[in-house]
Amino acid sequence: DGEQHAHRAVLMASSDVFSAMFKQSMKESFDKVVELPDVTQVAMRVFLRLLYTGHVDARDWDEEQNESQEPANKVLKQLNMNVNWPQLSWQSSTPQFNHAVMLDCDDGDFEFSIRCSNWNELNSMVGVASINANLVLNMFNQQGFYLQVGPNVLYAQDGTSCKTFIGSWPMPLPADSVITVKFKYGPANAALSFALNGGDFTVAQFNHPIPPGVQYCPAVVLCGGNNTIEVVAAPSRFPPCPVNVLLPVASLAKKYMVASVMSLIAQALKNRLAGARARECTCAFEEILAGAIAMDMGAVRMAALTLANDFPGLREKYDAGKLKPEVVFELQAIWPIPTGKWAKWAKCARLV
Repeated sequence: DGEQHAHRAVLMASSDVFSAMFKQSMKESFDKVVELPDVTQVAMRVFLRLLYTGHVDARDWDEEQNESQEPANKVLKQLNMNVNWPQLSWQSSTPQFNHAVMLDCDDGDFEFSIRCSNWNELNSMVGVASINANLVLNMFNQQGFYLQVGPNVLYAQDGTSCKTFIGSWPMPLPADSVITVKFKYGPANAALSFALNGGDFTVAQFNHPIPPGVQYCPAVVLCGGNNTIEVVAAPSRFPPCPVNVLLPVASLAKKYMVASVMSLIAQALKNRLAGARARECTCAFEEILAGAIAMDMGAVRMAALTLANDFPGLREKYDAGKLKPEVVFELQAIWPIPTGKWAKWAKCARLV
């Protein structure tokens, strides 16, 4: 349904299939055109951006997105804070962590940055918390993972006991320093890393791993005093790439043996599976698993089976025969034949 342009050298470097096309006496090497009649422009745009940058851009699948749209700047929840976006201020004479804010963001990986004129005048926790967390006094003791920043203090805090943050940051922190937080989600574990003033990121080491299958969002918890912080970069509001776009891109990458794109999409789909289980969203889980079966994406199928073991809602639909046939057959690797219509069919066919 259109055409997209790419550098031949990039395609050749990414795939032995493309390399053979352009090196040998084939039509593509003379015409410098690769015809892909079963690939849409949207899928091709997403594929090429992943190939070139390793990232996606919502404008590739949603024409309504444009450069003028601003990133997320909405406070999801706040406790004893004065909000004048992007500035957040508080006043208190009580030396307690009784001020907090959580920022809205999409599910999955994200980054955000916060600036303070003088970090050494306050005691703060900067990190992530579950989107379902309750904002209460000293919430960091029970909810979330943070970097504790205070007068000559840098600790990784997960509510148990502090661990020294191993980062080459100057102490005390320079005036107007910007702390950037990067959260990377994973089906088996997650990572939280921090950078100062655009420097290298350092992964924080906590006493307990960050649990998978939980939707996290940016969170800041502050001790009393009178100060202001500024959110200089908030997580993007752009929606994640739809599954019905990712799957055709995965098919294209597999057909032409583009390993880098395949790995990125497989990890993204595994993250989506974990998120669907955490939200008890059986429809999303089923859609991803069905797509992975159709394209024989072994890594995604294995991840789905592992997550399905602890997914009661999916088991209920499986037992009731309310899942797609290919998904039912896949899940029979971990569960007995369901008691619904599939079991009746098997008995009629004298297979059991």
